[in-house]
Amino acid sequence: MINIHESKGRSGLDHTHKFVLNFGWDIPGYKGDSTFLKRLTGGWNWSGSYIAETGQPVTALARRDTNGDFDTAGDRAFINPAGVGNTGTDVNTVCFIGGVVSVGACGGSANTVGYVAINPTARFIQPGSGGRAAGSLVLAGRNTLNSPGINVFHFSFVKNTPFWGEGRIIRFQADLVNAFNHPNFGIGSGSVFGSTANATGFPGYAAPASSQFLNETIFSGGQGNAPFQRVIQLSLKVLF
Repeated sequence: MINIHESKGRSGLDHTHKFVLNFGWDIPGYKGDSTFLKRLTGGWNWSGSYIAETGQPVTALARRDTNGDFDTAGDRAFINPAGVGNTGTDVNTVCFIGGVVSVGACGGSANTVGYVAINPTARFIQPGSGGRAAGSLVLAGRNTLNSPGINVFHFSFVKNTPFWGEGRIIRFQADLVNAFNHPNFGIGSGSVFGSTANATGFPGYAAPASSQFLNETIFSGGQGNAPFQRVIQLSLKVLF
C-alpha cells in the first residue's frame, strides 16, 4: 500500500535558500593634466553579481519494486539510523531451500525469504524487490537529501573611451560568466517519472547500491561547456 502521509516531502524543484548580491563601481580615473592618462584610466566600470543557492531535494530510491505495484517509480530505499554518513549499499538475498537458510543465489523468488545488507554500516540500503524494512531500519523519506548547490560569481568590465567630441564612445566590454569556474548543478525536473538535464544519464546518483550514489563529481556541473564552466565574452562597440 502507498501511505500518502509518509510520501509528503519538499517539492523536487525546491531550493530552500538563495542569496543574491549585485554591485557596480565606476572606477576613479586619473585627475591630472595629462589627456592621455585621463583617456586611459577614465571610463572604467566594474559590475557583477554573486549567487549562492542550496541544491535540489533528492530521494534515495530502491530502483526495484518494493511496494508490489509492478512499478519501480518512486519506490524508496531504507535508512539505517546507525549507519555512517551518506553511504549506501546493496543487499544479498537470503534463501530457504530444503530447510536450510543461506545467503546467495536462491534459484528463484519462491526460495527468497529476505535480504541482508552487504555493508551493515551503510546509512542507506537499496532493498530487493518486495523487501520490507525490519529491525531498526525505516523507509527513507521523500526528498530528504540535498544535491550540490550553486556558488557562482559573474563579472563585467567596461571601458568607455570618448572620441571625436561629445556623444561618440568606443566601448570595450569583457563579461565573465562563472568567473571562478565553480561547478554548479541542476540535476533534474523533480519528477520520479522523468528527469531532465544531468540526472537522465546518471540514475545511480539516487541509488544506494551504485558507486555513483550522491557523488556530484559524476556531473559536469557546466553551463553547456563541459567539463569547463567559465565563459568569457569580449565585445567592442562604437556608440554615436
